[in-house]
Amino acid sequence: MPIDMHYTHHPEELFDKPLEEQIVDLESAVLIEAHLQCAGQEMPLSPEDEKYFGPLMKGICESRLVKDEEGWYHTNPKFLPHPAKHIALRGSEEDEYVVVDISKAGKPGGTPRILEQIETSRALFELYEGAVLNNLRAIN
Repeated sequence: MPIDMHYTHHPEELFDKPLEEQIVDLESAVLIEAHLQCAGQEMPLSPEDEKYFGPLMKGICESRLVKDEEGWYHTNPKFLPHPAKHIALRGSEEDEYVVVDISKAGKPGGTPRILEQIETSRALFELYEGAVLNNLRAIN
């Protein structure tokens, strides 16, 4: 992967740069549902689990999970057998980045060229400023 090669040649960027702050919206119903769908697969949920998932849990469980006869909530069947594969836990929707070749920008006849659209989950691991990317096709 391009990012692996980059850090192989520049390990100081891994060890000497400060960590970026991570922000999680704990009031996002979409994010909480993702965690509830995954948790419901590990172990059925009860209303008492609200202390872990917050006040949005009850409504989400009632509308999006499956409640059995004993009152336990389970993962919605559409996410089975592995809910984590269907739910992006890093975000509510998978945003995309556009990879643009600007190497000829500013030169006569040189305009930026879109190379690829890439999901955030891939971009965070594969893209960095100055990356050399292989096997990309132009998007028209």
